Amino acid sequence: MTRYVDADARVLRAAAHPTRSAIAYELYARGVSTATQLAAAIDEPVNSVSFHLRRLAAYGLVDEVPNRGGDGRQRWWRMASDEGLVIDSAKVKHEPGGDAALRMRNRHALAWWTALLGRYFSGARPPDQVWRINDQPMFLTDDEAEEMAEEVSGVLQKWVRRGQRRARATGPDGRRTYLGISVVLPHQPDLARGSSEVGQVGQVGQDETLGGTA
Repeated sequence: MTRYVDADARVLRAAAHPTRSAIAYELYARGVSTATQLAAAIDEPVNSVSFHLRRLAAYGLVDEVPNRGGDGRQRWWRMASDEGLVIDSAKVKHEPGGDAALRMRNRHALAWWTALLGRYFSGARPPDQVWRINDQPMFLTDDEAEEMAEEVSGVLQKWVRRGQRRARATGPDGRRTYLGISVVLPHQPDLARGSSEVGQVGQVGQDETLGGTA
């Protein structure tokens, strides 16, 4: 397994497919998995998941796990990288088809983030699941912001590894895949001033808080 995959235009186009993106999230969280397990997790037919796993493998994004599977009828897969994709936008942009690949990737990412946050703030959250957003303004230097972001990333990675170890040892065992999302960026006050829908504290639900966990 490599430390990371250096994405080029071809890899970006392959990874931007919605089904492949869903498969990659589940596979990364579990460490290793079969097409059957992944199909159940993302509610997709097994033959479709198997096809997309083979395509991801062709682009170097996933690997088949050797010497696992008992009778050989089940193929086990893992991510090819333990730290995901590294995207050098300046480099990719100058490749053939790179600019189009970056635009497609950005459209897909924006749509995904919009849908995810829309589901959160709509209140359509199953009561037996944990959904939380933490919003904390901090007065920091750029170096301090970088240090804090690295610390948060380390905490997330600790829980990623814990989930992978448990999945390998015991299987799902009552677990589901959670997304730990870390975003660190300067405050953007112009966005609040430019939209009547932003900053309406208390209008989106009883458990929403400013500068805290929601």
